[in-house]
Amino acid sequence: MIGLNLKNKNISKLGQKLLKFDKNGKIYFPSLIRRIFRGYHFYLEIEGGKIVLDPIKVDDGVGRVECGDPKDKE
Repeated sequence: MIGLNLKNKNISKLGQKLLKFDKNGKIYFPSLIRRIFRGYHFYLEIEGGKIVLDPIKVDDGVGRVECGDPKDKE
């Protein structure tokens, strides 16, 4: 089974939901996904015909941006 485990939230291909753009070009994600990524901004890329959203944690108070794996900063 292919899946993503973030903070004990299991999101798998079995639980996929078909999403589409609305007439204004917006995609609405389920609330679980929005809660997991609250406070993030995303880089958008197209790779192999797929839309890839790369989450970036932004600290708006100081203007800092954290990119990459936090383990690399240790």
